[in-house]
Amino acid sequence: MIKAFNLPKMKISTADDFVKMERVFDLMREAKNIITFLRDEKGEFRFLYSDLGGDEFLMMAILMNRHIEVFNFIKLVVLDIEKNRQVPCEEHDFTYKALEYIQLKKLSNINFKIQ
Repeated sequence: MIKAFNLPKMKISTADDFVKMERVFDLMREAKNIITFLRDEKGEFRFLYSDLGGDEFLMMAILMNRHIEVFNFIKLVVLDIEKNRQVPCEEHDFTYKALEYIQLKKLSNINFKIQ
């Protein structure tokens, strides 16, 4: 039985790196399910998703288990939202510390007990 920890670690890449963008766009057009975050030509951020269910949840959990930087990035977003919902406008220290980790590219070894 294959376990997630035995699989090779996924690599982070930019749009210009190892990925042929034309092929990515073809895959996205043909996909049944999609979740993506992007900045369009106007500089506006977009979050697109479709038809998310149990299979997508499980696959995302498996893929994020293999890609710790993506997991930590999304976890930072969720923690930041939760902290700001609990005490609006008083948890910015967490936001600034999270931004510092992202800017220093330390997402693979982040300490989530940021105070």
